[in-house]
Amino acid sequence: MERIDEMIERYFEATLSEEEETALKAFLVSPEGQAPEYDDVRAVMGYFAAGRSVEILRSRPLPQNDRKHSPVILREALSLSKGQS
Repeated sequence: MERIDEMIERYFEATLSEEEETALKAFLVSPEGQAPEYDDVRAVMGYFAAGRSVEILRSRPLPQNDRKHSPVILREALSLSKGQS
């Protein structure tokens, strides 16, 4: 767990490599990563992932009929926040 704690500290310092961030995310969704001491980290990382998804969606033009396509936009935002494309 010492390695994970170090990775968390480096995540907040913005010095974690992409590979390490991917490993940290994998840990946080694993059974071991569900421990209460990691709740805050999961919340912050989820908040930033959702923010990135919103920014990506804002940069795209909206379809002509927003109401007709809103479920598609929502589904796309959810897939982006889960790290899918």
